[in-house]
Amino acid sequence: MQESEAILPAAVAGGTAVKAAAGAAGGGAAVGWALREIEIIGSDDPPDGLTAEALYEETYSTTQTRASTNASSITDNKNIIEGVDHSLWADAKIAAIEELNDQESQDVVLEAGEEALTDYVATIQENLYKTWNESVAELNTYLEAVEEHPDAELTGVFFGGVNMSNCDSSYSIEDFWIELDQDEAELVDGSTMELHRLNGQNDANADGNYSWSPVDLDENDGACAGENSDPEVVTIRTDSEGNTIAENRYLRYADWNEIAEKIEEKYDEIKGELNVWVDGVYGDVQSGELDVDDLLTPREQAELTSEDEDFPQAIADLQALNVGVDLEREAEIYLPDVEATVWGQIAYSGDDKLETGEVDPEDKDGSIYLTYDVSEGAGEWSAHEEGLDGGVLVFTSEPFVDTIYYVDTVAGETVELTADDFEADEDFEEWTVDLSDDLDDAITEVDQIEYYAKTEQTQYETVQLQDTFEIVTFTDSDGEEYDSAEFERSEPHDDDNYISEEEWKEQQERHEELIEKYEDSGGGGIGFLDGEEIPAEGVLLIVLAIFAALFGR
Repeated sequence: MQESEAILPAAVAGGTAVKAAAGAAGGGAAVGWALREIEIIGSDDPPDGLTAEALYEETYSTTQTRASTNASSITDNKNIIEGVDHSLWADAKIAAIEELNDQESQDVVLEAGEEALTDYVATIQENLYKTWNESVAELNTYLEAVEEHPDAELTGVFFGGVNMSNCDSSYSIEDFWIELDQDEAELVDGSTMELHRLNGQNDANADGNYSWSPVDLDENDGACAGENSDPEVVTIRTDSEGNTIAENRYLRYADWNEIAEKIEEKYDEIKGELNVWVDGVYGDVQSGELDVDDLLTPREQAELTSEDEDFPQAIADLQALNVGVDLEREAEIYLPDVEATVWGQIAYSGDDKLETGEVDPEDKDGSIYLTYDVSEGAGEWSAHEEGLDGGVLVFTSEPFVDTIYYVDTVAGETVELTADDFEADEDFEEWTVDLSDDLDDAITEVDQIEYYAKTEQTQYETVQLQDTFEIVTFTDSDGEEYDSAEFERSEPHDDDNYISEEEWKEQQERHEELIEKYEDSGGGGIGFLDGEEIPAEGVLLIVLAIFAALFGR
């Protein structure tokens, strides 16, 4: 994945637009960590020879990028843990029924289901903790760089290494340090992982002493202590006078601890119910009635797509977690906060349909995701001063990277710009560029500014839509427009449902029918989203993902 381009994932999802970490999954729906083992994106050390101010800026930018990456994949997607039970149940049930088909004892059947469940949950826990450790290790690199710099001070970029939400106000810290591999987390399979630990202390106020990792919080007994304590790392960006003009908050104890606890709670819940389910299945289903040797779990379906096929992978991941996706209708979405329009596939975990018009995600009973091609997005840029004083254009918000801006003047001239053409002033509140060499009329006003992706190369991102947006229309592959779309999900797994042999045969017949139709079409890919082709294995994955409602009825 490239660095963020026009219509950034963070801008679409809601929040500050920042550069995405190279190779990281963008936006709010990078849910692969809840399905399979993942590789955690590493980081580079800060460049040598930076001035103190440049190091502050580099530290802030890096921590902001990491915060955005973590939010898009984990901390903003706590609700995805509620959907992972669908995939957990499927793995456990298939493992159990395989033993049932082999006419094993009930104890062996139950043990097989529990082992599959345990292995899966341990993988999710490991992904969570690896993500935390990499984030803290990166932070430690920059913390050491600031501490070792002859002209830099810790408080120049760290406003609050600890920040207490239950206190009346925050304050700058006096000391902040990291202890690598200080904590130990026990996974559900009995293995352990070492965790990095954050520490903060304010010498002027003993209430500011905090130490935390995802599994543990130590605090003093001062006025700011108590069950509402919420330590986090806060980095800042300041103007030339030292006033804070922007801040970034991440590695918040409450966020990570909540997810860690939810994972364990989900494991305990399903493990307890699995025994009930095996009792029912063993009594109701004769050995050999159902053969699942060739049946794919949602997790395996998602893994079929190769790593460079980001779009079908994202779709499969969502469906594997029982999030409904309308593959038949492409949505045109208008984002008022960034004045941009994007096109893509909506996924929705709720039970009601979505209709055209204004949509507030907070009013819905489920989460809304959008998979879109950033290279197809377009927007209007209103964050600028109207006048061109001697040809000088002033942006009042930081321009997006890898984005082309077309500036139309009232004199009828157009200038093409990118972020590299701008120069930030000392307090980072304005970005300016001199257009006088490109204009015949340099004393004029801006008529409008439009922006597009700098590259035409397809790049899919999946984000969770969190701010109010507008669905302009839904359009099918024939160009017909609709004012609504429905999102069908299979019945969530629990301890009293399983697929019958008859239902399995019906699914197999439907699979074969769809695959045959696909092969008859040529087998090299089908037209999808304005001509974009998905290779054969990607189409097969989508076919399977749509209709394989494993063990649900």
